[in-house]
Amino acid sequence: MDMVTDPRLQGVINENRFFEVIKTAIREGRAPAWFYSIRQANAQEDRAGIDGFAKIICSRDRRIIVTVPFQIKSSDHGIIEQLKKNRVFWLDHLRFFVSHPDMKDKFIERTFFEELQKIRKRDERFYRLIEHVGCSR
Repeated sequence: MDMVTDPRLQGVINENRFFEVIKTAIREGRAPAWFYSIRQANAQEDRAGIDGFAKIICSRDRRIIVTVPFQIKSSDHGIIEQLKKNRVFWLDHLRFFVSHPDMKDKFIERTFFEELQKIRKRDERFYRLIEHVGCSR
């Protein structure tokens, strides 16, 4: 973050860049076959602390689509501060992704899909967190 950009505005810029990086990867065919979709949170979901949702195909049953809520932060420090404020995020293992101007697009893309692959392998679900947020799925 530069010294003149408001931190909230920088967060929005980083968030938009994150989504653009992932959407570009999808468009260019670099998303894994088990990846279903991604979307940014609506206003209600954003107020509840969620920036977006990825959908992945369940590894045990391809008919099941798992919704993975996540948040984007500009630093690891931002993640720690968010976890202090929102205990449900810690309890339900909300996924955080770091995106800032110094990161390469390929790194953002790789870490996103790698984390989703871990979730898929562990067959994780986020029912309580999704209920807390009031996700429109």
